Amino acid sequence: RRPPRSTLFPYTTLFRSYDAFGESADFNFLMGVIYMENSKFDAAIELFERAASMENGRVKGVDSYLPLYNCGVICEVLGDRTRAKDYYARALPYKKASTGLARLSAEKGSFLVILGVRYCYNVLNDILLGIVSTLKKMGYTVDTYDEQEGGAAGLSAFVGKKYDGIFAVQTYLYGIYLESRKKFLFDEITGPKYNIILDHPGWLSHLFERLPEDTFVLTHDRDYLDFTKRYYGALSGSYFFPLASAPSGRSIRPASERKYDLIFIGTYGDYRKKLAQIAETGNSFVKFLANRYLLIMRKNTKLSAEEAFRNALEYYGRECDDDTFLSLFSAMNPVLSCVMYYTRERVVRELLKHGVKLDIWGETWNDSPLRDDKYLRIHPEVTPEESQLIMEDAKLSLNIMAWHKGGFTERMARSMFSGAVLVTDETKYFADHDSSGVEQFDLNDIASLAGRTEHLLSSPDELNEMACAGYENAIKNHTWEKRLSELFEVRG
Repeated sequence: RRPPRSTLFPYTTLFRSYDAFGESADFNFLMGVIYMENSKFDAAIELFERAASMENGRVKGVDSYLPLYNCGVICEVLGDRTRAKDYYARALPYKKASTGLARLSAEKGSFLVILGVRYCYNVLNDILLGIVSTLKKMGYTVDTYDEQEGGAAGLSAFVGKKYDGIFAVQTYLYGIYLESRKKFLFDEITGPKYNIILDHPGWLSHLFERLPEDTFVLTHDRDYLDFTKRYYGALSGSYFFPLASAPSGRSIRPASERKYDLIFIGTYGDYRKKLAQIAETGNSFVKFLANRYLLIMRKNTKLSAEEAFRNALEYYGRECDDDTFLSLFSAMNPVLSCVMYYTRERVVRELLKHGVKLDIWGETWNDSPLRDDKYLRIHPEVTPEESQLIMEDAKLSLNIMAWHKGGFTERMARSMFSGAVLVTDETKYFADHDSSGVEQFDLNDIASLAGRTEHLLSSPDELNEMACAGYENAIKNHTWEKRLSELFEVRG
């Protein structure tokens, strides 16, 4: 940990008796070593720099390569690879400096990945752990920190370090401002800061109000990308970052050897409770607006959440600036949740009505009105690792978007890598990306989903062909290595 900056001793006071030594390269080098050994790194570097500027060293190297080499060591320990390489280069041809420079040149860089909340089947951390594993395979050094265990205070261990990138998912940490020091915490943990956004950014305005420089959003949805660029000026930028996964290494089995016909892994939410919440809204205009918004979303399932909301505002002839729009849109959170819950239940209900057997993982479905249906089997919640095994034992893997109308999620990638056929509601993502091996359905025509599902389950050759195409698609387009390489290329 880099300590607070120490004031270099004043020769005229603390060392008044040693004025003669103050101009000695040997003395400055020796004092630099003492400060270095006591972790007073700023003062040590100042002394070493002073020694290197002199020409009166009595011991070989104390007025040239030795202090510069020590400065390189300090900077490397503190994670500032750029300065470390510069100091090592200035200390050449000293052999140890040459070794240090070669070592840093061989290393591809370092990253910090901040793990966080464990809700939603721990999928957020699963995404980050996939990034950690891939960065290491790509040759990068990776530090990890668990915010749930150490809290924000534990990040003090990283103060002074410089990274090639910092990754987190929907974190508030980047916005922590230290009033006493008039700076952000992440002004002192430097490097591009990437906040991966899964949910609609309109719900997350509190994460983007005040931010340090070099803070970026990564989002899997094109609509979310456009939204962050328009409404969150504190960001340094936003990038399209479809989520990914990785092959398990296990062999892909044919449909005939798989236990489950159709699976769905996800929670149940009761849209009726959200309707009651909307009805209790105190502001009459907001209540009318919410009901119109709900109606538009139900009838226009291809619209993004913000497009549907703009239509609701237009219906009432309401024009507003960006700040007002963002404030009103944030208040519509119950409406968006209501539509998502309603859509999820509607899809499941339609499949069961047509006699399609469905295995669902998520005990919350025991609270649904569908719980006693003879074609539905409800299983306990599972971890991401367990869900991968379940998908590998399924013929079809159902995905119902959380209104990601232009997105690609980790669940979709995982389904494709498992050798199950991905069955998902339509996303604009596939308009300009390979959709091989993917079965898309229209939320306005859910009845056709049941028919198509029954057809695939009764056509093993077609099913296996689609599964293989989906797997090859995933290997080519949806690995974490490809996703990170694309990001680094865009970022330069």
